[in-house]
Amino acid sequence: MNKNIRASIILLGASNLSRGYYSLTRCIKNNLEPCSVDFFNALGPGRAYCASGGVFNVAYPPIGASLVFPTVKDRSDKTSRKIALLTDLGNDIMYGIPAEKIIEEIKRILGQLEALDADALITPIPATLLSQLTPSRFRILKAIFFPRSKVKRLEAIAAIKIINQAIDAGLGNRVTVISGLDNFMGWDKIHYGHCNFAEVWSRIAEAILTALGVGIREKICLPQVIPSYAMGLNRLILSDMLKLTRKGPEFF
Repeated sequence: MNKNIRASIILLGASNLSRGYYSLTRCIKNNLEPCSVDFFNALGPGRAYCASGGVFNVAYPPIGASLVFPTVKDRSDKTSRKIALLTDLGNDIMYGIPAEKIIEEIKRILGQLEALDADALITPIPATLLSQLTPSRFRILKAIFFPRSKVKRLEAIAAIKIINQAIDAGLGNRVTVISGLDNFMGWDKIHYGHCNFAEVWSRIAEAILTALGVGIREKICLPQVIPSYAMGLNRLILSDMLKLTRKGPEFF
């Protein structure tokens, strides 16, 4: 990539992205130097694409209704290469949104991104949930992460299948699926495992860089797990929950 080219990276997701954000953006910046890169983010633990959701006393607006898309249009350089990552697609299911509506919203968002001349990368919902979401595991996960949800286990499994089938069928010429991440899930099968942190986010960073026509020179290392988790937790507690600090203008 020419050093004078500017890249605009649009990051959309929930808890996994919140945990990996610091390491992912640092890795992308280091690999793109001396090119300029801007990040536009709609993320947060419990966040969803269709529904308002969050954790504790935090309720994030739906990603699809956030200001991230018009802001990218207004703030990004007209000549910048634009790449979007859509990840953490499953929260809407537990908020009771039908799979068909989730797919419709994802397609609408992809349409907005295409209008911005952005290429998109998307991660499917972990398929390991289909075989390992036992009744006991479902009850535990629901009690911890979605205590108010009325969605039943078989409803959730059916929705995962429908959404992943839509992704596998193809969502457009400018959409690339990041596959092969299922083996990196942790005990709950919805968050990436701590020991797999460096590998999984290096793969995602590499996919973004490849879309920009750049090879990955520097990968994420395991010691970055703690600072990346800490930055995400700091953003959640101090900015989103207690309102003691302001997040940067790149967060929506």
